[in-house]
Amino acid sequence: MMQDKQPYYIYALPGFLGTAKDWDGSPFVNIEGVDICSSKWVDRLGWVESKEGPIGTWARSFNQFVAENRRTETPLLLFGYSMGARFAMHALIDNPQLWSGAALVSGHPGIKDPEARYQKLQRDTEWAKQFEVGSWTKVMDSWNNQDVFANDSFIFSRKESDYEKNKLSRLLQRGSLGLQKDLRAALMSLPMPILWACGELDSRSRQLLPGLSFQHALSRVELIKQAGHRAPWENPKDFWSKVENFVDALLQESLIKKE
Repeated sequence: MMQDKQPYYIYALPGFLGTAKDWDGSPFVNIEGVDICSSKWVDRLGWVESKEGPIGTWARSFNQFVAENRRTETPLLLFGYSMGARFAMHALIDNPQLWSGAALVSGHPGIKDPEARYQKLQRDTEWAKQFEVGSWTKVMDSWNNQDVFANDSFIFSRKESDYEKNKLSRLLQRGSLGLQKDLRAALMSLPMPILWACGELDSRSRQLLPGLSFQHALSRVELIKQAGHRAPWENPKDFWSKVENFVDALLQESLIKKE
């Protein structure tokens, strides 16, 4: 089980619209050595266009930030949910030696078909416009009624006053899955243990599982029982049990050395 004093440091990246409050009630949120990153935090690193694309450039900036603010050689774990999982994938690939392990939840390794990628980018661009200039209530109703959340019983409470709408718009456009390359090969060759998890009722995420495997022997793919896309909040007991078991396995194999 997770301990009061962790021999590792966690960075946790949320989904789109995510805030630090999303993780209230998790077993690690009040433990020293955890950085719960909000969408505002993600945005503050800025975006620079380059040949790697905006997410790849963000990943390089994020890893540099993490490395520069690392106080000791304490091992680092990276958590990510949904969009945050995709951002985490890019960070792991950019600097695999920086991270000792990762938990990726409801993530997407990338759309293979170029036309489908283009269509996804167009949809996200339209969403971005709605978030920037549309009625907050109407946009949130439409957002929560997407097919990806069809089997979710949990809905976040989101207040317009908690966001800068122009930054949300920019995050959706530059962080779009439509701009992401297919990362499957790169992910499956990563050297660190990876927990890949999704809800058993999340049909989109489950469709991505066949053929997905990882190099490290402690890596695992888990289905969260009776949960949809928002698995950590749909069934927190089952989700955090699987996360704790994963981290415990790392501890036992001395991949994360006890102090």
